[in-house]
Amino acid sequence: MPTAIKQSSESVKPPWPNAGETADPPIYVPYNIKRSRRTKAEIAGIRDAIVDILSEDNPQTVRQVFYALTVKGVIAKAEMEYHRTVIRLLVEMREAGKIPFNWIADNTRWQRKPATFTGLEACLSNTSKYYRRDLWAAMPVYVEVWCEKDALAGVLMQETEIYDVPLMVSRGYSSLSFLHSAAEAIAANGKPAYIYHFGDLDPSGVDAPTGSLRAQRQQCHGRFTRRQPCRSWRSHQ
Repeated sequence: MPTAIKQSSESVKPPWPNAGETADPPIYVPYNIKRSRRTKAEIAGIRDAIVDILSEDNPQTVRQVFYALTVKGVIAKAEMEYHRTVIRLLVEMREAGKIPFNWIADNTRWQRKPATFTGLEACLSNTSKYYRRDLWAAMPVYVEVWCEKDALAGVLMQETEIYDVPLMVSRGYSSLSFLHSAAEAIAANGKPAYIYHFGDLDPSGVDAPTGSLRAQRQQCHGRFTRRQPCRSWRSHQ
């Protein structure tokens, strides 16, 4: 058992060593790192907020739900909250039947399989369902919408799909291969290109589209000059 050591005022050593002496190693003092746990009422409040968010707009990705909760001030914008709170609660709520499975979308995984049909009639019937006329073919300009985060693609696609506008998800700093293929598509149209970019209003959100613009200008030999930053798609309709 450790014992207390009494020291008189004459024997107290200064906290710094004298000449020729070495300092004593610092004493390790453990800190209380126990995190406070949310109450049942607080967890219920987060669940209610999730239901409200998804009831108003679905499907959404897990990341979209996380951002929506942070905007409402329900949780902090921290990766720990994303992994330990949002993901956990969404799994529990779907398995318990509190929210439908189709309210949550996973755009990062998909099935790869060629389209097949039971016969020629079925093929023609399926093709007729997806036929859309290219409304931009006769337009004098070419338009694209870019977004920084995959989580926003589902929201933006609800608008871009109506107007047959290509939606490009850059995921921050795009690869050269992705930028090259995008630049080739712009060059192939032979029209002035208007690119609207949706990203975070922070240093990386501003720098990423600037860098990709520079690379695309090199690939397109300067056929367009700049991107138009956007805060709202509807404000530019």
